[in-house]
Amino acid sequence: MPTVAMQRYIEKIPMLVDHLLVLALKDAIPRSLLSKLPFSKKASCADLLRQADDVAAKRKEFNGRKTRLEDAREELSRVWIG
Repeated sequence: MPTVAMQRYIEKIPMLVDHLLVLALKDAIPRSLLSKLPFSKKASCADLLRQADDVAAKRKEFNGRKTRLEDAREELSRVWIG
């Protein structure tokens, strides 16, 4: 039967392997991801976050529809209640 000290030592081996693996990957993963992204270093944050033109047009159209529907609902509630 293993002693308490031996059991603690055995439990530390997987933790040490995990720790070493994380240390090895902590710099490699971000570097790899950044190298694969389709933008140059000159691109600003605003450029990266800008919405596509077709999506912006659809958003504008849907916001207009939403406003018209809200106005219609308000008018209907006035007619039915008042």
